[in-house]
Amino acid sequence: MENEYSLIRCPNCGAEHSIHLPKCPYCGTINPEGAEEAYLDKLEQTRQDLDEVDDLAKQEVRSEVKAGAGKAVKRVILAAVILLVLAGVYLLTDRILSGGRSEYELTEQEIAWQREAFPELDRLYEAGDLEAAAGRLQEYSAQNHRVWDWSHYTFLEWYDNYRRTQEHLQELTEKQSCSELLAGLLVFGTFRFYYRDYAPEQGVSLSEGDIARLDGYREELVTAIHDRLGFTDEQMEAFRADVYDEYNVLNYKKCEKLGKQYRGSFR
Repeated sequence: MENEYSLIRCPNCGAEHSIHLPKCPYCGTINPEGAEEAYLDKLEQTRQDLDEVDDLAKQEVRSEVKAGAGKAVKRVILAAVILLVLAGVYLLTDRILSGGRSEYELTEQEIAWQREAFPELDRLYEAGDLEAAAGRLQEYSAQNHRVWDWSHYTFLEWYDNYRRTQEHLQELTEKQSCSELLAGLLVFGTFRFYYRDYAPEQGVSLSEGDIARLDGYREELVTAIHDRLGFTDEQMEAFRADVYDEYNVLNYKKCEKLGKQYRGSFR
């Protein structure tokens, strides 16, 4: 298992958080690995609680038998019934644990849901109604559906990052000042597009059409980098070594640090 301090980057807001958290603490986006871990931990705790109840029931039976009271027989029968129920629950819990199942398993119900929901998402995507498609994805994600199985899920993630970055630029315009948090979000959001982190060489699977769309968004954000953040192409090339980690992943904390340094010139 990963070290408790292992970090992942939220695909929605770009913030880094512990890999063991079920949701991003900044925007609430589900982290499947952390959610499954939390689910299994709860099941394990339930199993331990049932074991404790089992022990208490056995102690009660022994105590009543020793007393030899007439009511002991009734207690023994009751305890036996309780033990049978607990055994059934225990076996069910153990089966779930041994199978590693979670609310994200591809069940028959999930497959049926995908057959109904994905064509709707396809229609919204093909109609260019990306706002509606992104809203549907957020709704379905909150319902613990496997939205990442949809063919354009990765593109919509990138579109949502583009949209959020535009909102941050609008916030900069309205406030006419830049907080440290806003500076970090602006740097991270715009840099992701400038360096084309969505390109195939970055290990991202996108269709040529989706990449072309993202390149169009990139042009807008490159203009914002030049005009709003005040960075030249020469500076951007120099910044690359400062904001990427050893795994060639854009690091939010490093972007936040750079944004803090230059936010006075953001406009």
